[in-house]
Amino acid sequence: MHNYKLIIDYDGTDFKGWQRQSSVRSVQGDIEHAISTFLNTSIELIGCGRTDATVHGKNYVANFLTNKPLDIDQFRYKVNRILDRDVIIRSIEEVALDFHARFDALSRSYQYFIITEVDPFRDRYSYRSPYQLDRSMLDTCADLIRKSNDFMCFCKTGSDNTGYRCSIHHSFWSYEQLDNNLHLTFNIKANRFLRGMVRLLVGAQINVARGKISISSFQDALTNQNDMDINWSVPGKALFFMGAEY
Repeated sequence: MHNYKLIIDYDGTDFKGWQRQSSVRSVQGDIEHAISTFLNTSIELIGCGRTDATVHGKNYVANFLTNKPLDIDQFRYKVNRILDRDVIIRSIEEVALDFHARFDALSRSYQYFIITEVDPFRDRYSYRSPYQLDRSMLDTCADLIRKSNDFMCFCKTGSDNTGYRCSIHHSFWSYEQLDNNLHLTFNIKANRFLRGMVRLLVGAQINVARGKISISSFQDALTNQNDMDINWSVPGKALFFMGAEY
C-alpha cells in the first residue's frame, strides 16, 4: 500500500464546495474522478478541511491510498490533463502510511479580500464594500477574535459541529492603498474552523466598522455567545484557503 500527499490549487467559482456531492460539482469529486480514471480503480481523497461553495483553495493538502506505486511526474502530468483548468495538482509525494491530511493538520489559514472601488481585475475574487470602514474598529475586532476560543455565534445554522472551540493562532487585517482603491485583507489561522466561520466573522467586523453594531455587542458574542442583532455572512468568492501546517 502507498500513501500519496497532494498540494492542490483551485478556483472555487464553479464548485459547490470541496466535499463530494452526488448531484453537483465538487473539488473532491473532480479530483477523485481524474485520479480514478488514471489508475483505472476507485480511490478516496482525504482533504485537510472543507471549503464552501465558491471558496477558493491555494496550497490545499489532500492524500489518498493506493496499491499501485506511481511514477510521480507521469501521474501529475496526466491527471492534470484530465482535470478542468480551474483545479490543478501542484505537487505529489509519497508519505508515511499513517499520514492523514485532515487529522494530522496542526493549523489551517484563510484570507478574505475586500476592495473599496470597482476593479475589473480583482472583482471576481474580492468583496467590494460599498461602506466606509473604520480601520481602527477592524483592528480591534481582529484582536478580540485572536483572544477568543468559543465561536458558537459564528457557525452556520445546520452545521454538524459537536463543539465550537477553536484555538486562534493569529487574526489581523492588512491594508494596501492602490490609487483610490483600498485593499483590505483579513488574515486568520487556527487549529480548526467551524462551518461558515470566517465569512461570518468578516461580516460581523464589517458591521462594527461601518457603525451598524457596537464593538461591545461583537465582544459579547465572542465572550458570552450572545447573538448579535445582525448576522451577516459575506460572499464566498473572496475567501481563500491558504494552506495547512503539519
